[in-house]
Amino acid sequence: EGGFFMNPNALLIGNGLNRAVNNAAWTDLLKNLRAKYLLDALDGCSSYPLEFERITLCAIAEGIVKENDIKKEIAKQINPPVVYKLIQSYMDLPVDTILTTNYDYNLEYNLSSAFESKKKRSSTTETKHSLFRYYEIDDRKIWHIHGEQKYPQTICIGYMQYCSYLARMHQQLTNPTKPSQRPYLHHLLLHHETENICWPVFFFTHNIHIVGLTMSFMETDLWWLLSYRRHLMLEIPELKINNEIHYYYPDCKCEEEQIALMDSMGIQLHPQPLIGHNWKRMYKAICEDIKRYLY
Repeated sequence: EGGFFMNPNALLIGNGLNRAVNNAAWTDLLKNLRAKYLLDALDGCSSYPLEFERITLCAIAEGIVKENDIKKEIAKQINPPVVYKLIQSYMDLPVDTILTTNYDYNLEYNLSSAFESKKKRSSTTETKHSLFRYYEIDDRKIWHIHGEQKYPQTICIGYMQYCSYLARMHQQLTNPTKPSQRPYLHHLLLHHETENICWPVFFFTHNIHIVGLTMSFMETDLWWLLSYRRHLMLEIPELKINNEIHYYYPDCKCEEEQIALMDSMGIQLHPQPLIGHNWKRMYKAICEDIKRYLY
């Protein structure tokens, strides 16, 4: 893969792969929460983070439960990991840095069914966010960037947590670093330091291949990173940010507005045909495309 500052490759995997093999959708999770707390669906609400806040606020107001308990309920609903050939094909790619927005451990399990005994944990003390938390398995790191099942309080699903996460991310990347007093990210890029790395840094150093992620505008942290990266590329060329971001998506499922925004941010777009709504076939083709790029 080359050195850390020679644009090694990384994967960013969303829930699309899970949906292709087991049809697990975020809408099902929210539906189950509404059923548990006896709440009606809200017609026309397409924002999962805001719908989660509505469920949480209604449950708290009724004295049914606290937010921490709702996060624990989400963790209980997450399916145990299963071996899937499709997911294994992505784990077989020669990539050492794997980011995922998923809360489950399908990626780890498909990397090694013995991951529970083989994994090494990062030494982070984070309790609410997951900037520095990862698992290492056979020299490959998996980062659950939106939280994970074993740490329910890290699960990023509500509007409040998305906002606090973005604030924490902005603080981490832009705060001055001693002794140079340059922002943390600038310092890392200029001095090629690899200690104390948080996952947002990869958006400025790695060639990232984004798969199975709708990139809706609810993903405020990811959109901010893409925008911030482009600003730095244009405004501070001495940082030498020259990595590539690749986005793979079904050509019939992405809004023109999203495509135009990504194009303005310098994202390389890879529309894929979705024939007969065969998602597995499409993701297999994407995996082959990434494999050709890597080799």
